[in-house]
Amino acid sequence: MWGLAGLTPEEAYGKYTEETVEQWSKSLSLAPPPVEPGSEVDPQREERYRGEWRGGEREGGWPPRTESFVDTQRRAVGYWRRVMRPYMEERRRRRDGGRIKGGVTVLVVSHANLIRSFMAHLDDVRVGAREVRVRVTFRYSS
Repeated sequence: MWGLAGLTPEEAYGKYTEETVEQWSKSLSLAPPPVEPGSEVDPQREERYRGEWRGGEREGGWPPRTESFVDTQRRAVGYWRRVMRPYMEERRRRRDGGRIKGGVTVLVVSHANLIRSFMAHLDDVRVGAREVRVRVTFRYSS
């Protein structure tokens, strides 16, 4: 949740109330307020993100200054389909001489909303309200 970027949980609860922060974190479609443009935590200031978005024009620019779970999932699943899955399939074909038999391991390290997005997609779960614990390994086999 970009709108809470740079804040500790205590600071977020102090600024917005615990109930409001919990609503943002558990909702599928509610997004926190965007980070202040040009602020220290504004992701659009980071050079490493320039040119990363391949999904056409995006309101508010890239990367987003705030996202709901649905926004995050749309971005994550799009990346999975455009980049990760084709990469894994190609690696598998090369390794197995054109025959697809074994799996390919990909490590994804990210924030909980993005991990929840991948898990919901890979598990074919319509609701994204999955709890993702910190520093836990999930293994999916294809």
